[in-house]
Amino acid sequence: MSHNATYSSPGKVYAKKSYPSTLSHGQNTSSSTAQFLRSKKKANFGGLGFSLQQQPLTVSRRNERERNRVKMVNLGFATLRQHIPNGAKNKKMSKVETLRSAVDYISQLKTLLSQLESTK
Repeated sequence: MSHNATYSSPGKVYAKKSYPSTLSHGQNTSSSTAQFLRSKKKANFGGLGFSLQQQPLTVSRRNERERNRVKMVNLGFATLRQHIPNGAKNKKMSKVETLRSAVDYISQLKTLLSQLESTK
């Protein structure tokens, strides 16, 4: 026995792959068990003392480093917002807006400096 299913969206019809509902030993399974075996979702066996979701130590460390890197980048942008005019407005500036404002502010400072040097 196999399970076939079709579903559609506007203008398209899709067919799911057919899977037999028997195990390799010839035993029939219920529809819910067969559906569970085909499921792409990860199983949660938290009550049994182990989990399929646990990441290897290297992946956890990599994720922690990435979180720290993103935190440092965000702190850098927060510091930059404090040093540019209108950077500490009520509405938080996006990263792109912050960089554009910083470039404009630096060019204004360069112009001001060149004007001061030319008057000497």
